[in-house]
Amino acid sequence: MRAAGLALALILCATGAAADPATQACEPLPASLSTWGAPPTAETGDLTLGVARDLTLAPTTQVTLPVTPTKLGAPDSFSGLVAFEVAAAGDYQVALGAPAWIEVVRDGGAVASIRHSHGPACSGVRKIVVFTLTSGRHLLEVVGASTPTVRMMVAPAEQSASH
Repeated sequence: MRAAGLALALILCATGAAADPATQACEPLPASLSTWGAPPTAETGDLTLGVARDLTLAPTTQVTLPVTPTKLGAPDSFSGLVAFEVAAAGDYQVALGAPAWIEVVRDGGAVASIRHSHGPACSGVRKIVVFTLTSGRHLLEVVGASTPTVRMMVAPAEQSASH
């Protein structure tokens, strides 16, 4: 029986079926998110496109959001709001380093997302959500985070084969 278990373990190892996530190959960040790993900026106020920032959040029960989000998160979660300016209309990606719900708000309404994906392995990017945005000022609602700080970045989106 022990020999059969060892043989199965060797087969799984050889085929990669039991790969340890810690030993998986890391993937590179897209060029538009290349500054993600830089030390956090001391920036306050509006987000700067293409610059990663650690956004300080407040307890969700203390945050008033302009648009009721689709998902609110747990009562003990954290939420926040930050503005950013888009100079040219196009597709923009919001990258988050932790699980949270996001809404991009423009002219009093939520902008529908067009794509969702996970961040590259080992990058620290938890998820990427892409929106088609018009030029002008937008608000980003971050809702339901489990920690009071979340790393985030808004940048022009990489073009995908499906878009």
